[in-house]
Amino acid sequence: MYDHATQLKTLIEQTRRATIKPTTINDQIKLFERITGKYLTDDASITIRLFLYWYLTNIRDCNNQLSDVISAQTDLTLDHIWAKSFLNDYHIDNSNEVDYLVKLINSSQFAHVNWNDDLIQKLKPFSVRMISSFNHLSGAHVSIKSISDSLTVHLLSTYYRAQYNMPFEYPDLKSIQQHYHHTFEITRKVVVPFEQYIHHTLSDDEIALIAIYFGGAIREQKTSTPTQNEVLVVCSSGIGTSRLLLQQLESRYRGIHFSSPMNVLQYENSDLSNVQLVISTIKLNTQRNIPITTVSAFPSELEWKIIDNAIIKAGLATSDTLKLFNVDTLLDIVGNYAMIRNPMGLKLALNDYLTQLTQEPLLAAPQENLSELIKLLPPEHVGFLNHQKSWKQAVRTALSPLLEDYSVEKNYIDQIIHLTESNGPYMVIGSGVMLAHAAPRDGVNNLGATFFLLDKPLPVMTNQKMVHVIIGLAPIDYEKHLSFISDLMTQLQQKDWLTNLYHLNNKRDLFRYLYKDN
Repeated sequence: MYDHATQLKTLIEQTRRATIKPTTINDQIKLFERITGKYLTDDASITIRLFLYWYLTNIRDCNNQLSDVISAQTDLTLDHIWAKSFLNDYHIDNSNEVDYLVKLINSSQFAHVNWNDDLIQKLKPFSVRMISSFNHLSGAHVSIKSISDSLTVHLLSTYYRAQYNMPFEYPDLKSIQQHYHHTFEITRKVVVPFEQYIHHTLSDDEIALIAIYFGGAIREQKTSTPTQNEVLVVCSSGIGTSRLLLQQLESRYRGIHFSSPMNVLQYENSDLSNVQLVISTIKLNTQRNIPITTVSAFPSELEWKIIDNAIIKAGLATSDTLKLFNVDTLLDIVGNYAMIRNPMGLKLALNDYLTQLTQEPLLAAPQENLSELIKLLPPEHVGFLNHQKSWKQAVRTALSPLLEDYSVEKNYIDQIIHLTESNGPYMVIGSGVMLAHAAPRDGVNNLGATFFLLDKPLPVMTNQKMVHVIIGLAPIDYEKHLSFISDLMTQLQQKDWLTNLYHLNNKRDLFRYLYKDN
């Protein structure tokens, strides 16, 4: 009856006895709030009020009351004093019914609490810890100050429901688990200390409620407002592979607005009202029926065709407009009739020419040199990996120079492996290249990179993709590694560069090959 009180409002009001006056119920709820300092939310107050109409009518029949076990009353809290007095007004003297009424009202949602209450003081550190853990695991920047109080108030009701075994059922649980999967799973992890404190494991319904707090806080940040017909670019961490992909997308598709790369959590909690298409390096759950195209961070020819089709299908361009100003298409046409001695030089020249025509840049400004490769890849960070038994071992070995010079902590490498196991081999960006990276918060002390060739390709995640070279990246923030990514892109885009790379067999030749243009 309590769970469905609002739906049964008409029936309850029809069966309510004249002796139970609405004003009396309202006054009693206000009295509870005044003497305990715990104020119900509007929704909770309405539900409690409706239920109490039915409840008082029902239990005035002694046969409908709980069995009254006579015992010494040890609990003299304000809650119990209020409940006992309330029931006495209706000539009900039953200690178990008093307990039930206390459990019922304390299991409801509160809007405000008495901050001097001992229990609240004990719960407040858990809310702060949960927010900090959520930020650490997700990469979000939820303000502790903005939601710690409201989360603490919510934890009070959660605490009572767990202690009193008063289960809460979230009506749209499956939707939360599906559309906010990442938010939900991170929340499941951050509540563990709270669960240990209350000696109860929270149900998925309770976790969904807490996840809503975090999702709402992320949405309130309003980091960016999507423009009309925006294309979102999503990656597991929001850096590295997605920025590599973004650079290529902006070069290839003139006039289409691509978002700054975002991670899964930001995607799940974003305003998608103006989004026409999502392009991601990992598998995502569909939101609002927005089409999602999953490709490598360095798309193959087939994947570019898939992206072309997705853009056309989303109504962002037509096949004719895609061909009109596509520099790569022009290169292909020229290559069919003439030998191109310097493909990258011609590409930049075509870009400059088309930019003058359109007044819109098609490519990022060219680098004067490839100095970032030299800065981040000293000789001790370049080499070969022989006799590696698995991709995990290869990743650990390839990033070990960054661990040895304290550029990263051990947990940074662990996180790279965890992300791959959780989201699949999205860091394998194509043609056997793995850009192994995580987020700065995962244990990066200094900006750094490594470059290692394997003596034989290894399968990543049940033979889904083969990796022949591992490029380890340690980004100190979300910007400073972009020059390295840009320089790396310049190399990878050159025809036969990887083919020639894979034929090298000694460190000296490898080092010279990487920096031959410097």
